[in-house]
Amino acid sequence: MKEITVLELRNCPYCRQLERILKDWKDRPELKDVNFRWIDEREHPEISERYAYYYVPSLFDGETKLYEADPSHTEPVMRGILEKQLLGRLGQR
Repeated sequence: MKEITVLELRNCPYCRQLERILKDWKDRPELKDVNFRWIDEREHPEISERYAYYYVPSLFDGETKLYEADPSHTEPVMRGILEKQLLGRLGQR
């Protein structure tokens, strides 16, 4: 099973946006064998400090950054980027 690390904050609206997107995509074949490991950066700074990012949510495949939020990203923009970066990468396995 593939593991994708998601760095987040509990009260982050962009993180909740990501949750909605992933929930909508739960039946996508690219995500069939993927486990999303959610890590709150405040609760686990010893883990989050290992990654190079500034904004949350940020998604990593190992050490490879797949997505990093930007305050200008609306939900449709986030979906489009994730479709290309996350689903595209997972579809290539």
